[in-house]
Amino acid sequence: MTRPVFLLEFHDLLVDTRAARFAALREALQHEGIAIDDDVYDARFAGLSIADAVRAAAQGTALELDETGLDLATMRATAAQMAAASRGITLMPGAAEFVRNAASRAVVGLVAATSRTETMHVVELAGLADQFSHIGCEDDGGAHTTLAERWQGVRRRLVARVSASEGNAAVMIALCGTGAGIDAAKGPGVRVFATGAVAASIAFRSDGWIPTLERLTVSELLALEAHSE
Repeated sequence: MTRPVFLLEFHDLLVDTRAARFAALREALQHEGIAIDDDVYDARFAGLSIADAVRAAAQGTALELDETGLDLATMRATAAQMAAASRGITLMPGAAEFVRNAASRAVVGLVAATSRTETMHVVELAGLADQFSHIGCEDDGGAHTTLAERWQGVRRRLVARVSASEGNAAVMIALCGTGAGIDAAKGPGVRVFATGAVAASIAFRSDGWIPTLERLTVSELLALEAHSE
């Protein structure tokens, strides 16, 4: 049997980024006269890159920002987010243990809506860089590459890695902590599970919900995948 392919989301699945990213985006948008609250952030912006979130927030408002305004808001939010990250990172409960266990039995990839520099800094601090077969980041594929295209790019790389040595990948599972991640991870043959404190209205867009990575084993995850068909 070929090894399964696991795709993991960086945001709010591996790393607890919600509070810092929400605060950074809210502050930057306030400078432009745009207000967002927790529910709006979770429903529309969590899991997006800062640039994509700023652009999405500006669409349809009375204050249509030009490219300069969008760039300034993105720069403010990015600077605030990086300042928060410099004060330390927090992995989601059970994330590091799950990643290490998964890497011993599966081919594991990571998808992040942050730059490669920022992503690798966090992953290396966590001591997990060597656990991932491929890591996809915001700056992969050019400025016009969508989040879904990045997810599918990582999936293709992992599947090719398995196929080259073992044959076709029989199981592909994506674990996501945000609505944007859930939507972007979907693809042929991929079972997508919302994981953690995801609102029910968002989790319903996935194939199932996992409360936490704490004490989650690879065998249990594979059993969930089999029962979700």
